[in-house]
Amino acid sequence: MAVMHTADNRARVPALRALCNVLTGSADATQSVLDAGILEVLPKSLKSAKSQTRKEAIWALSNIAAGTPAQVERVVNSPLLATVIECLGNDEFEVKKEAAWVVANVLYGFKHDPSAANAARAAGLVQLGAIPPIVELLECHDAGVQKLML
Repeated sequence: MAVMHTADNRARVPALRALCNVLTGSADATQSVLDAGILEVLPKSLKSAKSQTRKEAIWALSNIAAGTPAQVERVVNSPLLATVIECLGNDEFEVKKEAAWVVANVLYGFKHDPSAANAARAAGLVQLGAIPPIVELLECHDAGVQKLML
């Protein structure tokens, strides 16, 4: 994670991409990246002036949000989720698409386990203002994004 602290985007983006590839693996691999502190280094990347850096950081979060219930909970309970919702509504389209995956992955657990804990996740997304950007993305010209938001 040390390279993630660098101000040099030339190193940060490839480092993020490598971590994202690890995060697409097993739950144990995702847990190792979480334990190494990825959630602590992502805020700087999420606030980057470079859209590619923001996109990669959000991809990392979407991969974590597709993990185990405990890993999803880490994303939901982090202050990063508010930034993701902000990007969902106000960023470039490619960044919005990645943010849409975070929202979808957080909500996916509710579909398979309609428990009170999962309902609280959905309510939290609503409180963060996710509904208006979700509705806005339903009007985009990308059928895949429209389907994801539905």
